[in-house]
Amino acid sequence: MKLITQISLKPFKLSLVNGYTKSKETFEQNGRVKTMKVFLNKKYSGTILLLDTPLVQEFELAVLFTRNDIITLKPLTFYRGTRYDNICISEIQSNLGTIAYPSINKKYIINELLKQ
Repeated sequence: MKLITQISLKPFKLSLVNGYTKSKETFEQNGRVKTMKVFLNKKYSGTILLLDTPLVQEFELAVLFTRNDIITLKPLTFYRGTRYDNICISEIQSNLGTIAYPSINKKYIINELLKQ
């Protein structure tokens, strides 16, 4: 008998950095996602509202996520940039049981963006 282990997580959590966060100026100049639909294996799981901030945001879905599942994010509405029409998300991480903030904060120097 062969035992197959399924890795699962409930709730499923994601962290993201909304916008182009190279600097405060690039964040403001480029568009950001305001609302987006979330799908698990092509099945609608919910709609999330993102804040208009360069800080890390976390959301969770009350779904059972297993090894081969697919999460799809479909942006619906947007915050307009002051200069460009593009839409940016700088980082997306699944938390898989631990908070992912430290690595995002180091990479994007989030606290420095607030000082500018």
